[in-house]
Amino acid sequence: MPTVALTKILGVSLPEGSPLDLIEKTRQGLPRRSIDFLSKALDIKPVDLSAHLPVTWRTIQRYEADKRLSPDISDHIVQIARVYQRCTEVIKDRQLAVKWLKMPIRGLGNEVPLDLLDTNTGVQLVLDELGRLEQGVFS
Repeated sequence: MPTVALTKILGVSLPEGSPLDLIEKTRQGLPRRSIDFLSKALDIKPVDLSAHLPVTWRTIQRYEADKRLSPDISDHIVQIARVYQRCTEVIKDRQLAVKWLKMPIRGLGNEVPLDLLDTNTGVQLVLDELGRLEQGVFS
């Protein structure tokens, strides 16, 4: 998965753009503005994105744009960005990909993919469903 695309989605820069650089950036903590970049990509409000993160919206509001988030929150943001990136790769249309993430999917038990992204298991389920969609297996 191209790290360069992820950094654009998250609004961060990496000197080399390698996955190891992204891991280090995540460990250091992404800047708070990454939430704004990701919510813009997903076409949702930052407050709505915060429902999928292990932190309250009120806590996020207290952060300055450049203040670093915790590694746990940062990792969760990266995982959601990975799902968004993968969805746009599979569906090949940003607007349709965002729409897919917001609609009930039969293969996910009629759950909305975005609503499953608050856990690692949910992230993996959505990525698996995207893999099936890419292979032409409609469930």
